[in-house]
Amino acid sequence: MLLRAATGQTVVLAFIIVALISLAILLLGYRAVIALVVRARRRSRRS
Repeated sequence: MLLRAATGQTVVLAFIIVALISLAILLLGYRAVIALVVRARRRSRRS
């Protein structure tokens, strides 16, 4: 996105927003899933 803007090509705001949300879900979402799995395993071992 920065490269497109730097070279003078058009950058649509909606595309930037969708791309950032998608990246956040992919890069941060898996960590949340792993944290939930670890927490569930710890609780099941205590019982």
